[in-house]
Amino acid sequence: MINFETPKPIAQINNVVETVAVNMMRPVSRHFDENEHEIPWEYINFMHQAVKSMGGTSMAPEEAKPKLGGPEKKKYPPIAYQRLAHMVEMLSWGDAGMYLCIPGGLLGSAAVAATGTTEQKKRFLPRLTGDKPAFDAMAMTEPQAGSDTSAIRATAMRDSATNEWILNGEKIFVTAGHKAMVDSEGFTVVWASIDLSAGRAGMRAFVVESGTPGCAVTKMEHKLGIRVSDTVSMVFQDCRIPFENILGSNDGSDFCFHSRQGTSSLVKRGAYRQLGFYHDIIDITIGVEVGVDRLNADIAYQDRGDSCSYERHIAMIKNLVQPPAIKPIYRLKPVAKILGRFVVL
Repeated sequence: MINFETPKPIAQINNVVETVAVNMMRPVSRHFDENEHEIPWEYINFMHQAVKSMGGTSMAPEEAKPKLGGPEKKKYPPIAYQRLAHMVEMLSWGDAGMYLCIPGGLLGSAAVAATGTTEQKKRFLPRLTGDKPAFDAMAMTEPQAGSDTSAIRATAMRDSATNEWILNGEKIFVTAGHKAMVDSEGFTVVWASIDLSAGRAGMRAFVVESGTPGCAVTKMEHKLGIRVSDTVSMVFQDCRIPFENILGSNDGSDFCFHSRQGTSSLVKRGAYRQLGFYHDIIDITIGVEVGVDRLNADIAYQDRGDSCSYERHIAMIKNLVQPPAIKPIYRLKPVAKILGRFVVL
């Protein structure tokens, strides 16, 4: 028998996330939509501390570490990605743009976590849990190249004399590029070719840190929605980075191996699957879409004076009975303390 009831750990964390959405996102959503490119630092600083208090580096799910010794415990189906989808849905209901402003990111840091060497992970990921919020981004799309990565014309040439990579090219539609490269001490994972004649086989990923000479944010897009999240164009002109900044080992060839795995595309699904975090993107995409749809439905119900809600409507469809209120579990107590008056344990 299929059980549609939300797993208790997910229901518990959803209580806290919903409090954030209701009290910190919805009240200021319109303000930031009408004041494009204004940064919601109060929300960002709160989320930075909340994620740190839960022991994470980002919103991405982390693999459970096996425990050695002791009696074997009953194994339950993994729910990490289901939890991620629920959290993203709730935060996107609060405001999809503000959700994309969570420090620690998902794309640049997920690429490093998926294909970076141990040394690269130690170099780049700890800054995401520092005292100040830091952002990361991914620069893939170019004016002539969208989901077809073989059309990318940005280049990376190796300077043997200085043991550096020299990047040249232009990237567009870089989400959180300004926050990563200007507003914080973050980084951007840049896709470039070491051999244009090789097509996809010549594609590599490089980590460019904020403040690197030769890298500039040249334009901030004016959008129809999700305005609080910046989308920028970046230009790399003789941008020199250390040789060790090529993502992966063996001169990035293992990254190239990952990049040949997937060919499907759903919101750049293929491109992200190539980096080894396909499930993250699918769950995140679904979560954002459901969260935005839920918000639109709630507004429509309110406009027509209907007492129904999106959640209640879905519950009726599934013929479910709403479970009783659940107290936050231990790992959520640090977040509850940060929420202060908004959460009662």
